[in-house]
Amino acid sequence: MNHIDATLGTLTWRNSRSGLNYYQLAVDGILLESLALDLNPGAFQPGLVPTLLNWLRDPDQRQLVWSRILPQDESSVICPVLMCADDIDLYCITVIAEISVTQQHVHWTRLGAGHSVTDFPDFRLDDIPWLTNWIPRRFCRSNYEDVLSDFRLYLGDDSRDVYPLRDDETLHFKPLVLGDG
Repeated sequence: MNHIDATLGTLTWRNSRSGLNYYQLAVDGILLESLALDLNPGAFQPGLVPTLLNWLRDPDQRQLVWSRILPQDESSVICPVLMCADDIDLYCITVIAEISVTQQHVHWTRLGAGHSVTDFPDFRLDDIPWLTNWIPRRFCRSNYEDVLSDFRLYLGDDSRDVYPLRDDETLHFKPLVLGDG
């Protein structure tokens, strides 16, 4: 069984959001961004952030993500889980997960790369360049739903781009620092 977390970090990407606290997705203590970069460094670039953030301002894109992140039945869906921090939308680099659920578990069967999802709702599973070295993950559904609840706290407040530290939280990782280039 795997474990998923919303881990507080600080964005150091050079755009209007640099220096802001935000939630990252971590799987078994490893940031999902790091996993994606390690599995296929050619498909992704540093600076990927969760699509669950309230930074995703396009209401249709936000609806698409939240309608797919936890499927309602036992079908398999594809959902963008990370997006480029530079553009903060689904039209740039995305990390896509194939997600399925049971009453007790949430499965991330495959992880893939996407570079433009203008036609995302109509994407077919065989159109996505899946990472061949991804090991499927299985999460306890209650753990997964707790993580989604952490992100939901900020969805209705678009003016709050900073995710403040709660009393029991500290930064759990050293922020990524990009070179001058």
